[in-house]
Amino acid sequence: MLASLAQFERALIRERTFAGQVAAMRRGVVFGRSRALSPDQEQLAALMCWAGCTRSDVARFFGVSRMTIFRIDREWRGLSDGRPRPVWQAAKCERK
Repeated sequence: MLASLAQFERALIRERTFAGQVAAMRRGVVFGRSRALSPDQEQLAALMCWAGCTRSDVARFFGVSRMTIFRIDREWRGLSDGRPRPVWQAAKCERK
């Protein structure tokens, strides 16, 4: 008897949670972790990769992991014929 009551209450909680998520999405709330770089920084990172900088150098420049740079590069390669949209000239990487 007690188990069936707990099961019913759990179903109600799930239903309310789902309804709250739907309402939040309608309001424009974005779920999940925020991006490490702004869209402008991502664009510059992609341009730096295309200019010949190593992914490690780009990651060090922005203070993020190499995997973040690989993800950004992969996302940008998916855009129009594989080239990033040129807004800035790519920064030159200076190796120490």
